[in-house]
Amino acid sequence: MPSPKWVKGQSGNPKGRPKTSVKDLVKSHPQAHELVQKLFNVAMDDEDKRQISAWRILLPKMVPDLKSATLEVEQKGITGVIVLPQKVPLDSTNGQSASETFSVPVSVEDVQPSEK
Repeated sequence: MPSPKWVKGQSGNPKGRPKTSVKDLVKSHPQAHELVQKLFNVAMDDEDKRQISAWRILLPKMVPDLKSATLEVEQKGITGVIVLPQKVPLDSTNGQSASETFSVPVSVEDVQPSEK
């Protein structure tokens, strides 16, 4: 009787899985830079119908996902002044009305130190 092709307890692939991934192959491809440049060109072209698709590919790579975090702050009777930016009108897009912006003038005299 011939010996079995596979021996119990021994891997059929002694060298293991190849270390190269698809990601590595894409990075090492000689035209990878041109592909990324084409994506940017499409994303920046407002007349291209593929603009949204290009941004969906690029944005997750450019801006990581935000994760919530708890921040504890200890306040020690600190007083200060909040300076708001100048009022700037917002542009309306796609026929939608612009949101209203406002600023509140604050001076040092308006801020009273807190008493404990």
